[in-house]
Amino acid sequence: MKKVSVIMPVYNVEKYVRESIESVLSQDYREFELIIINDGATDGSGRICNEYLHDARVKYYVKANGGLSSARNEGLKYITGDYVTFIDSDDCFAPGYISTLVRLKEETRADLAVASYHCFTELSTADPSISRKIKMFDGKHYVRAMFGPQMIGAYAWGKLFDSSAFRGRAFPEGRLYEDILTTPYIIYDMNKIAYSCSELYLYRQREGSILQKYTPSRSDELYAISRIVDYGIKKHDRILTWYARINEVRSYLEIRHRFRKHAFDFSSLNTEYTSRVRKDFLKAFVPFML
Repeated sequence: MKKVSVIMPVYNVEKYVRESIESVLSQDYREFELIIINDGATDGSGRICNEYLHDARVKYYVKANGGLSSARNEGLKYITGDYVTFIDSDDCFAPGYISTLVRLKEETRADLAVASYHCFTELSTADPSISRKIKMFDGKHYVRAMFGPQMIGAYAWGKLFDSSAFRGRAFPEGRLYEDILTTPYIIYDMNKIAYSCSELYLYRQREGSILQKYTPSRSDELYAISRIVDYGIKKHDRILTWYARINEVRSYLEIRHRFRKHAFDFSSLNTEYTSRVRKDFLKAFVPFML
């Protein structure tokens, strides 16, 4: 059996981290390691993590707070598995998450296996759907689907990578939307991707999470998408470039609205992006308006 490394960054999630850890340890696939990175938590998260150190599959490391990307990068230093997957410490794996993705990856000889995800809140019970439907992509079409109508998500979680996929790569530290700045570039040149329509990753939407708060750093979404526009141009991929330009315009308009609503200073973004977004808007839409 191939070994799977599961990386879990932890920061101030004492209410959820126990459920998250147990969802990993209860998987029916047994050949895995759970690498927990305590990213300088100041609540009881660390104490809860320590309760699981009797399990030989759990590796636990503590570092100064540096954010999600920093914690994931730290976790990548310690992986010993053939495959690697990520989980946020307020989310859960559905039963069979690891075994399904390993089997899917190996049976299809895919470079990457992906599971659909199920959103739930603190007021709802996770009730994921299970499906036998499998979709196959190459890397280019998968990345297009991230930014096109399918919107299948650029998240690092919910995916089973070869560990070698992160050799020489790192999540960008100090920015939000780190997944958009990482996974498309890893995936684009892959030959085969297998996507399970079963909702095997359970994504908790909660108040207090990073993306539930609106702060000036949310403008990182515009930065990330603008990099995808540039990447599409570099790859001579007109479809990806077009999808990314549409998302860039949408992101710019939303951020401008939110900044005005919260009385944030928009001047630096206005200087950096307004001219660019206007040009990309014209390139994306004008040919279709003529």
